[in-house]
Amino acid sequence: MHKTFIRVSKTIPKQRVFPMSQALGAIVLAIVSANVFANDDQQPYVDPNAPELAIAVVRTTGEEIPYDVINGMAILEGDIILGTHKEVQAYGIDPLTVGPGSDSVCPANESCSTINTNSNRRWPNGIVPYTLASGTTSAGRDSVESAIADWENKTSVRFVQRTNQRDYIEFVGTGNGSTCSSRLGRSGGRQAINYSGTGRGCLVHEIGHAMGLNHEQNRNDRDNFISIDLSNVAGNFQSQFRKASTSTDVGPYDFGSVMHYGAFTFAADRSRPVIRALDPSITSRDIGGVSVLSPIDV
Repeated sequence: MHKTFIRVSKTIPKQRVFPMSQALGAIVLAIVSANVFANDDQQPYVDPNAPELAIAVVRTTGEEIPYDVINGMAILEGDIILGTHKEVQAYGIDPLTVGPGSDSVCPANESCSTINTNSNRRWPNGIVPYTLASGTTSAGRDSVESAIADWENKTSVRFVQRTNQRDYIEFVGTGNGSTCSSRLGRSGGRQAINYSGTGRGCLVHEIGHAMGLNHEQNRNDRDNFISIDLSNVAGNFQSQFRKASTSTDVGPYDFGSVMHYGAFTFAADRSRPVIRALDPSITSRDIGGVSVLSPIDV
């Protein structure tokens, strides 16, 4: 039976905050951190240039997912590209979390639902064609090659220079101070991994999204391991910390994952961490902010 999608489109006022208890959807870091600071009385600073918030509707379920509108693009959790704002408002989005299909490679008795395992979103045989955008600097090339090396040295994923492959990644340098971003899984055709400056951590992380990995601190079980101080999140960035409500998590919680936010990511008052570990032996330095795949990532 054919089901017609009815568009639901609305924009959320900037002052609205999304409590974790109302978090929707299933996902996944922005390795980027906001350059915002507290004022003298340490009250949270509201960035006047904070992005507009809007709602994406998941086509098959009707779930509503908050996202940021940045330069006309729909960006989830700081760095996951959903498409253009106009596309997302007109057509909605695919489910963000896909359970394992009949061709799943998950170990026995282990769910892969926080990894996009839908066969048409995976890179066949783990081979990823790629190219560099025109104008890539030698430093940018070195950073891309270093990030690729981390993946190839630790996993079975292999990157090959694109010739005529239809589906491929293009690494695009966006200049110092800009954000990093990627699609989730193989999206079809050209898909960009945008990177800022020459940071390898940004690239290793965004490749993770392109392979289908989600953000670690948004796991469904995260409240067993961390607390999040939303009162210290700058601007409209509270939605970056929404918890996946329907996913099944794979493996132990990994504070050292390359897919984990740093403790001070999006902090308004940089003297106070946004993310704290419930285990007092785990310090802010132990939380995220790494530039290579962790053993649990692998």
